[in-house]
Amino acid sequence: MEHHPRVSIVVGSFNSLTTIYRRRPLVDILMDGIHRSTYHSYNIVIVDGCSTDGSVPYIQERFKDVDLLKDRENYGLARSNNGGIMFAIKHYNPDYILSINDDLIIKDKRWIDKLVDVAESDKAVGIVGCKLTYPNGRIQHAGISGLLTSRNIGRGQKDMHQFNRKVEMEAVSGAVFLIKREVVDAIGLFDANFMIGFDEEDYCIRARRAGFKVVYDGGLSITHLEGSTSTLNNRKREGLVYRRQKNYIYFAMKDFPICFKLLAPFVAIANSVISIETKDRPRALTGIRLKDKPISRLIGGIKGIVAGYRLYYFTKRVDYVPGQCVVISRARIPTSK
Repeated sequence: MEHHPRVSIVVGSFNSLTTIYRRRPLVDILMDGIHRSTYHSYNIVIVDGCSTDGSVPYIQERFKDVDLLKDRENYGLARSNNGGIMFAIKHYNPDYILSINDDLIIKDKRWIDKLVDVAESDKAVGIVGCKLTYPNGRIQHAGISGLLTSRNIGRGQKDMHQFNRKVEMEAVSGAVFLIKREVVDAIGLFDANFMIGFDEEDYCIRARRAGFKVVYDGGLSITHLEGSTSTLNNRKREGLVYRRQKNYIYFAMKDFPICFKLLAPFVAIANSVISIETKDRPRALTGIRLKDKPISRLIGGIKGIVAGYRLYYFTKRVDYVPGQCVVISRARIPTSK
């Protein structure tokens, strides 16, 4: 019988019941895509970040093949994922951790197969990501380069299969993030100080420094409803900009060379108020424009920069604490086919 490496799918979820796309809850859309998979050896761990919309009893009742955990408080996505990873390692001893967002539309039945095939093709491959698109069909992510600006390659371009390639990258998006078990054993968990955002770039840097390759596979395309959950619960622009720039400065101080560290606050200010690309418009100098409500964004950006430095210099890093998650229910139906 053909051997299929064990894959533990870890989903960080928040209010995915009342976040609706085309009249369906995000959690239903995601689980449909997972259940259509042709892969033969996987399990699903969902970690709820203290949802307030009834997601927990809904998932518990509807999806019998899920191990459902709930954080004792809202720690942020990175630490929630860490709780799911630790649970998966303890109970399933997987060969791979597949960390995914809760706002994906997965149509390719071989999506897990494709990710694992890339990882299995080379012992040095430690992390695999894929092409992400917006619902309008334009590209959201075809790998990440230029970590000073953390640029999503291809963003806003029409998908003409120009990024259907397998190539080593500086980083890939955490929305679909396959991690070889050896990487977790070597470098540990996500840095939970990030809360949400830039944790995947940091993890890719750490993996590459440990000798692993980060690979983007453009042969797999998944639709990502970028920011659906976080946008719903952080409506104020200032708050969203604050969180992004806080994480960006922490990322810069932790991972950038000294010359980039000096440039980082200026990049953060520019990113707060200036748009170069959108989901409908590729990156171009001719497309530079001010974002809406620039004063509010500027205030949020400056506050975020200050908070980022404070986070780096004065905050103790806590990636995972035993007991941070409550086990709501164990999977009652085996997932592996």
